[in-house]
Amino acid sequence: MINAKLDALNEFRRVNNIPEYKQNDAQSGTIAMTEAEGKKHFGANSTLKDKTGNLVRKLPKSEVDTWIERLILAGKIKNAGEGEFLYHAEAEALINAHNAGVKFPESAVLFVDRPTCAKACKKHLGALLSQLGIKKLYIYWINATEAPSTIINAH
Repeated sequence: MINAKLDALNEFRRVNNIPEYKQNDAQSGTIAMTEAEGKKHFGANSTLKDKTGNLVRKLPKSEVDTWIERLILAGKIKNAGEGEFLYHAEAEALINAHNAGVKFPESAVLFVDRPTCAKACKKHLGALLSQLGIKKLYIYWINATEAPSTIINAH
């Protein structure tokens, strides 16, 4: 089951003309997916481009800025710099699902094609989770040696 979910990341890249993921190659970007209420919701990092040079990410900067402000006002992050994680694929997948009207369960799952970064996502993604009603997020990534690869708690 988990491998099929991870395969969906490669299929998303193929269907959307995105270069294939290459481990340890930042240029190949990151794709994340959450599945909720029977639908898949994808996210991409903010600089990932398809093979024709178009940005893959659909979440506008204005919406990221709104989330940063919301998280600062809620006391979840201190400043815009701590909101850097909102430009990552993991956050976009969750926000896209939220924008589609998904009511998340207390425990949610993300599938990502590269390890989740420690500097931004592992440290601050919990701030977003608390706003989405998620208490615990399980993250699986391709080639992980443990499953789930990462567990993030809301804060």
